[in-house]
Amino acid sequence: MTRQTFLTRVRQMSDTLNDTTEYPDELLKDLAGMVHLDEWRKLLGEAPYYQTAARTVTLDDQRTFAWSALTTGTGNAVQTAFRVLEIADREGHNLTYAQPDRVRLADLSRLQTTQKLWTRNGARVQTFGTTGGDTLTVLVNYVPCSLANLASDADVVDFPDEWLPVLFYETAALVLTKGGREIGAANDLLRMADMLRQKMLADIRRYVGQPYILGADDGMWEWGA
Repeated sequence: MTRQTFLTRVRQMSDTLNDTTEYPDELLKDLAGMVHLDEWRKLLGEAPYYQTAARTVTLDDQRTFAWSALTTGTGNAVQTAFRVLEIADREGHNLTYAQPDRVRLADLSRLQTTQKLWTRNGARVQTFGTTGGDTLTVLVNYVPCSLANLASDADVVDFPDEWLPVLFYETAALVLTKGGREIGAANDLLRMADMLRQKMLADIRRYVGQPYILGADDGMWEWGA
């Protein structure tokens, strides 16, 4: 669906088709852009492997790389990294995630471990058990270009087609909160958006029929292995 058609749907939902003065397209684009990215993050939070890409990074002499290196592309083709799913070295060994408060980032020399680890430290990713200059492969999931940042109204909004009404309802609800004049109607739209969202998330969070297996979420290194 093009952005222009999307905006028309939002106006239909919010009953603002003939009110472009109080509700200009630029306002709708700003609100829709926020909703678009927020719904992508919800989707990827429930189904992390729904949309993935592999990035190649090179470690500096502090064994770090910039988080921004995981975002690629420009304009409509930008892919903004949301979450890291896996990091592997050239030999195919996976690095284990470590919580930042467990690794004494202020004094890296005090971490005694033989495990290959990584953690987020501000704008950079810190690794352990690696060497400066090493090349790593990082699997991430990502959000696409925001609806608000598309080059033109003729460009297509990137979202699962059958669930676009989630975006219509959520955006229309925000539109109707302008000035606090239609809060009741906005709440009705929010309830509809949430009902559809829950259906969407239930649909995409599982691809197989096998039951979930419970297991610890931490790594062996935290237990002294």
